[in-house]
Amino acid sequence: MINNRTYNLNEPAKKKKTRKRLKRIKKPNMKMKAANSPNNQAKDKNIPNKNTKLKNIKLKLKTVGKFILTTLKIWLILFIAIGCAGAGVLGGAMIGFIRTAEPLTKDQIIIKNETSYIYDSEGGVMAMLTGKENQDRETVFYKDTPEYLRRAFIAIEDERFEKHFGIDLKRIASAVIDMFKSGGEGLGGSTITQQVVRNITGRTERTIKRKVQEWYLAVKLERMMEKWQILELYMNLIYMGNGCYGVQSASRLYFGKDVKDLSLAECALLAGITNSPSNYDPFNTYNENGRENSIKRQKLILQKMLDLGFIDQNEYKQAAAEEIKFANKSDYIEEITVQSYFVDHVINEVADDLMEELGMSQQMALTTIYSNGILIHTTMDPSIQEVMDNVFLDEKYFHEDEKVNQHPQAGAVIIDPANGHILAMRGGYGEKTASNTLNRATQIERPAGSSFKPLSVFGPAIDRRMITAATIHDDVPVYFLGLDKGRYPLNYTRYYEGLMTTRYAIKRSVNVPAAKIYMDFNNPNITLDYLRKSGV
Repeated sequence: MINNRTYNLNEPAKKKKTRKRLKRIKKPNMKMKAANSPNNQAKDKNIPNKNTKLKNIKLKLKTVGKFILTTLKIWLILFIAIGCAGAGVLGGAMIGFIRTAEPLTKDQIIIKNETSYIYDSEGGVMAMLTGKENQDRETVFYKDTPEYLRRAFIAIEDERFEKHFGIDLKRIASAVIDMFKSGGEGLGGSTITQQVVRNITGRTERTIKRKVQEWYLAVKLERMMEKWQILELYMNLIYMGNGCYGVQSASRLYFGKDVKDLSLAECALLAGITNSPSNYDPFNTYNENGRENSIKRQKLILQKMLDLGFIDQNEYKQAAAEEIKFANKSDYIEEITVQSYFVDHVINEVADDLMEELGMSQQMALTTIYSNGILIHTTMDPSIQEVMDNVFLDEKYFHEDEKVNQHPQAGAVIIDPANGHILAMRGGYGEKTASNTLNRATQIERPAGSSFKPLSVFGPAIDRRMITAATIHDDVPVYFLGLDKGRYPLNYTRYYEGLMTTRYAIKRSVNVPAAKIYMDFNNPNITLDYLRKSGV
């Protein structure tokens, strides 16, 4: 039987949709019924529900997680706070260190305490003056140093020298790490610029304050000078062992030649000494391995130069195979602590000239002579001086009287009569034990005595052809002061010998013939004029 209900053919079948929905609902209902069955209810009393257990575990984990997260947040905040506070304290300390750093001046950058030399008439070195600092330093210009030497220093001391701005941040970081590892003992990592600052200021204490100030001054120095100027300063300031400062003095000591003439192998060896002169000094008598150590370090520097591209493989092989020929240390002119009488006299004469011509004080004049690299050339004849020294050191010429407390002494000067040049000088008998002691040849004022007769009387008379060496003189009593005054002058012997030649009168130092000749001068100033022209 057909109902009158109208069907919409386009309407979806609702029964099918309902069935699907029922199917979805039935499944969980079936499970729920199964779960609520009598058998399962009996089991639930003894076994906890798995979902409930998982929920409890998740809840506990969530609680623990929140606690850990909160704790981490607290520690992170504390760490940041402490870090900020520490950074503030450290930053404040560094600012304080920098503000208290003494600024570098142009006067400090000038190389001081340069060795002065005194030469004899043949160009030999009589004395080397290193001043109170006792620093043997001879300044050398950048252009007069080998390229190999500059590269050797950069390779081993500061490979990023041409790139950094005074300090090397990588080396500083490494130095800070080393400091913490060693408990505050490490603060190395100095660049060439920092080493220049250290040599200028003279400060070497191992403190954080000094290091921070050194960093600051190194940056300032880089702004004041070009890189080549800093490297030039470095090569003239560094200590090279055996009292030598700077590469020129060291080159002359170790190799017997100027630094500009060094080979690659010699440059590498020289560059290795300054790191630790006590270990790498080839002439160190206190370290028998000094020469061996210096060769090992030389090889290290050559390898470093090769790695950095400063030299090629062929240059490396040739330098590594080269046998180093050291100079004889005994041939090197070292400072003599006790200067000769001649040197003492020269120093005093030059000081007087500086005081008179430049208005210097005595102390300033002496400092200039000893520390400003002055070259003084003298008229001393080394062969004549040697003969004089041997005489004054020979005891047979200076007998001491055992009966009388008498110590014979003497002083002598040998002068070239043609030009007045002093050829030799000795200020006392025996070995000289100190510098700038009494010079009996120049510093003792005493009557000229009979030595004046040839200079003031016989000499002018012979020059004016008033007499000759064979002229006859009558040695008899005379009364030049008047008869009532008695005989004057007297001879030293108080005797008179009658007729004699000029030659004999000079030999015997007879006074009467000399007095008679003087009285024959029509102008008494002839004597003074002759003495003045003779340099007396």
